Amino acid sequence: MNNDKIVNQVLQTNVHSIFKTQKGNRPINKNHLDRLILSMKKKYLISPILVNEKMEVIDGQHRLQAQKELNLPTFYIKNKGYGIEETRILNQNTNNWSANNFMEAFCDLGMPEYMKYKKFQKKYKFNHQCTMNLLMGNNSSQNGNVYEIFKSGLFKVTSLKQATKIAESVLEIGEYYLGYKRRSFITAIQKAMSIEEYNHRYFLKKLKSQRTRMVDCTSWKQYLALMEDIYNYRTPKDKRIRLYI
Repeated sequence: MNNDKIVNQVLQTNVHSIFKTQKGNRPINKNHLDRLILSMKKKYLISPILVNEKMEVIDGQHRLQAQKELNLPTFYIKNKGYGIEETRILNQNTNNWSANNFMEAFCDLGMPEYMKYKKFQKKYKFNHQCTMNLLMGNNSSQNGNVYEIFKSGLFKVTSLKQATKIAESVLEIGEYYLGYKRRSFITAIQKAMSIEEYNHRYFLKKLKSQRTRMVDCTSWKQYLALMEDIYNYRTPKDKRIRLYI
């Protein structure tokens, strides 16, 4: 016996102006849009977009824009009650949203913590995982939970002063080491600066005369071991430190 039933009907329209952009949704990605346009020119397949009762696009804004530019009909399904939360869930499930998309979306909604995050990230231009860790005061290698918090909209800047101090210290090293923005290196600096005996000015002085020794490493642990060697080179025994144990 067939138990299939009609839940939501697929509607069709050539009037693209009836659809609205949802506040907090990610901006249009031109590269993705161009790929869709090229694909639709070759063969136009029916792939309905999802909207709510206000005709705000929940899923499929890139498809809609491509259809609009090519003057193609849009097929859509209307789901009452859907909003920005459902938009984010749908895109998380399909891995469509990047960290930058989440940042821009939450800033578009006027969320203060994400606006502080964006200002910091724009200034220092570290990758998102480093920025999250710095601003949350997390120097662990276990980064998955931090990103999940970030995506959920619950991100809190808990360590702006220390994050700024570390970021400025990282930039100072850029004069001597081109890989200063590598994620594992920033983690190493973050960990080093959590050690009371570590003197960043002294490390810079030692690095200046040993800059060729600072090379790319595969992990923050290797960076810490290398930094320790540089720091302790020709340093009196009573002033040497341990950065990596």
